[in-house]
Amino acid sequence: MLLDSGWRIEQGDRSVSAGRADPAKWYGGRDMLALGGSTRLVVTVRSYVMQISQAELDEMLRRGFAIAAQLDSGMVFYRSWIRR
Repeated sequence: MLLDSGWRIEQGDRSVSAGRADPAKWYGGRDMLALGGSTRLVVTVRSYVMQISQAELDEMLRRGFAIAAQLDSGMVFYRSWIRR
């Protein structure tokens, strides 16, 4: 999860940049794999990133940690972008 600054997600010859306020501020995990398509994450500037394992994320969601809306908005973005 991107906490500050920015990165770029690439798929083939397409790319999209994201900052901490964008839907693509998180990357990876089983949901991303389920979308299919080969993507790559490129950090473009010095950034602050929090790496959360899938098991830890699942536990955070189970406990009601308020990140479900951000994850959902990211999935909506990735679904539309990857399948173009």
